[in-house]
Amino acid sequence: MVVVRAFFDQLISRIIGSIVRFFTIIFGIIAIVFQSVYELIILIVWLFLPLFPVVGVIMFAIGWVPKWM
Repeated sequence: MVVVRAFFDQLISRIIGSIVRFFTIIFGIIAIVFQSVYELIILIVWLFLPLFPVVGVIMFAIGWVPKWM
C-alpha cells in the first residue's frame, strides 16, 4: 500500500511540475518574441535617426507647420 501511495504522490508531483515547466517555457517564448519586436522597432528608429534633422530642415524650408499650431 505504501508503494502505491508513493507512486501516485510522485505521479502527481511530476504532472504538476510538467505543467509549471510548460507554462514557464510558453511565457518565456512570448517574452522573447515581444522583446525581439521591441528591439527591431528600436533598431529601425535608430537607423533613421540621422535623417530626422535633414527632414526637419526641409520641412522648415517649405513652410510646413503641424495642424495643432
